Amino acid sequence: MSDFLAAVGLLFVLEGLLYGGFPSLAKKLAREASETPENMLRIAGIAALAIGVGIVWLVRDKPLSFRYLSSVVYAGP
Repeated sequence: MSDFLAAVGLLFVLEGLLYGGFPSLAKKLAREASETPENMLRIAGIAALAIGVGIVWLVRDKPLSFRYLSSVVYAGP
């Protein structure tokens, strides 16, 4: 649960950076998103979902993750 809350917190940080630091860019992106066909938004959303799941899978203690590989490479005799 703490990992989920940390992820939600990071989401708020990134949103805050966009809206707080670049409000005109945020408005432009929202305007362009409203004019983009739904199918394109759906494809972009599914791609972002797949990339996000892949990143989380790599970061966790799964085989071939960065943490696993570094522990194998740097493990002493």
